[in-house]
Amino acid sequence: MKLCLICAVLFIFGGLIAPDTLVIAGSVGSIGQTKPVYDSYKGVAIGMAAADVRLKLGKPADESDAEDDFTFSDSESVRVFYDENKTVRAISIMYTGDLKLAPVPKAIVGSDIAAKPDGGMHKTVQYPKVGFWISYVRTGGDDAIVIVTLQKMAKES
Repeated sequence: MKLCLICAVLFIFGGLIAPDTLVIAGSVGSIGQTKPVYDSYKGVAIGMAAADVRLKLGKPADESDAEDDFTFSDSESVRVFYDENKTVRAISIMYTGDLKLAPVPKAIVGSDIAAKPDGGMHKTVQYPKVGFWISYVRTGGDDAIVIVTLQKMAKES
């Protein structure tokens, strides 16, 4: 279930984001940032070699040339996706259950996010100059899940 949810989130946010949820840093209507507030997870960043990821995070629960899955507790896990050069192209962190350890939106996207009536939230910010976008998603309902995703994009020249 967790893996399917992460894959669905990456697919949805990989190119089918509604225009009103997307902010491009440094452009008109943005949050006025050109440098990301959050740019790595436990020292793992976009572009890092797979071998270095494994040194930082330890042995993955599932390991392959395409992706690694790490579980740190019942409420925190991460999936790291690699490109053809075996470098990080995406990082998706999931917080479930007790969300006290989950980051707040401001720590990820640099601003608060208004919650929908069911408690759900979403915001994506692109940083073309540094070559990645980041999103913060909190599902609605009583069993909310927080997903933070960083994904590589073409760098602005």
